[in-house]
Amino acid sequence: AEINASLHALKECVRYAAKREAVPAHAYRASSLTKLLSGAFAREDHAQLAVICTVSPCASDTEHTLSTLRTGMTLGGRGAEKEEKEQLSIRRPDEPPPPAQWDPSQVRAWLAEVGFPDVADALPSNFDGKMLVRVPEA
Repeated sequence: AEINASLHALKECVRYAAKREAVPAHAYRASSLTKLLSGAFAREDHAQLAVICTVSPCASDTEHTLSTLRTGMTLGGRGAEKEEKEQLSIRRPDEPPPPAQWDPSQVRAWLAEVGFPDVADALPSNFDGKMLVRVPEA
């Protein structure tokens, strides 16, 4: 919890600095880290900012990746532009649903198709696609 508070205080101070506004004293007094950096925030005309964003290539982390990139853009003094969002439809209507949306019968049919009917028989009756995709790889 303390690290989140420190990161929030740092983010607020950097936002003020990115806008070339004076950082209010209450903003940098909120954490030890921002107290240490208060000299840089006080001389905003001489301070420089470097932002490094670490993102994940996994599709399951898309929301966090976008949030990180938005924060990086904002901290870099950009990002005030209006973001255009477009709903993407990747699946075609004739495509079967992804495994995470399979019901128990679809899971059993797939296991039988790939040559594991004995595994399908050993599963609980409510074993669905959500459970299947959470099974760790061997």
